Amino acid sequence: MERSVRRGNRDRVARHHRAALVLLVGFWALVTGVVEIFMAFRSGETAGERALFGLTDLVLIALGVVLVARPDVGAVTLAQVFGFFSIVSGIAALVLAAQTRRAGRPDLKLRRRPDRRPAPG
Repeated sequence: MERSVRRGNRDRVARHHRAALVLLVGFWALVTGVVEIFMAFRSGETAGERALFGLTDLVLIALGVVLVARPDVGAVTLAQVFGFFSIVSGIAALVLAAQTRRAGRPDLKLRRRPDRRPAPG
């Protein structure tokens, strides 16, 4: 009897830790999504770039809402939901990188290193 009581306590503590982790990730997603939406519209980006930032941030906010609203379900599916967000965020980053390269913005291009040849002597 005593062994099963200990196991029950351990299971309860583990559930609380999982729920706390899910809530932490959920609140992080909510706060980050809201802050990044405001940053996307305050910066001097083009409409397409703002739309991609906004889409990514809306997915992040949706992730936070799901995790905060249902932490018990979120504990089971946290990896899947976070993986979905990572895929959406990665696609948006690739699209923005392609747009930046196509636009040829000099402020975002990599600088070429000068040749390091010895001076003629």
